[in-house]
Parts: sequence; C-alpha cells; structure tokens
Amino acid sequence: MTDYVGVFPTNAAAAQLCTPVAVASGDRIDGADILNGAVFIVSAGGTPTNVTFVDPGKTPAGTVAGAVTPVTVAANTSRCWGYRQLVGYIDPATNKVTANYSSTATIGAMVVG
Repeated sequence: MTDYVGVFPTNAAAAQLCTPVAVASGDRIDGADILNGAVFIVSAGGTPTNVTFVDPGKTPAGTVAGAVTPVTVAANTSRCWGYRQLVGYIDPATNKVTANYSSTATIGAMVVG
C-alpha cells in the first residue's frame, strides 16, 4: 500500500519531479490533497488495469451507498481523477480515498496538485 503525497508547484526555480510509483491494492490518496485540487494519475504500461475506488460506506446524506463501477486504464495509457470524481470517496474516518487495482503489473500512479 502506498500513501500518496501530492506534488504541488512552488515559486522556486527548482524542477518539480513527477514520477509515478508502482501501485499496490489499497493505495490511499490524502483527502486534503483532493480538496486542494490535486489529481490522481494512473498510468498503465503493457498491462491494463481496472481501478476501483472504495466507497466509504455512505453518501454525504448518510444513506447506504451503491456499488462502485471500476474504471479501465488501457495498456500504454493514463487516466486521471480530480476533485469531482474523488471527493465522494473520502473516508471521513481516515481522510483518505482508497484505490484498488485488478492488476498491478506495469502500473504506476502519482498525485499532482
């Protein structure tokens, strides 16, 4: 499991490195990063994957939430999710969004703000 830390631009002249890291099911994105405009990027190498975000168990109104549909990241492509897609998956107990993958081979991810 990886707890991602957002890479946010600064006014400094230093280069901002955005390097994906290998994924593992149960990866977590910080809710504060999401609320501050970060995006979660998943890149697939030669192996595609389905990304499923864990439903924290209830809607913002407190009712039981429905099933989460996986999103496919095809081989040799990337997909990203931002505030609108992720805010509903922030678990209020942990302030994290959890992502699971159908395959982790050749899959990398990062959070960029």
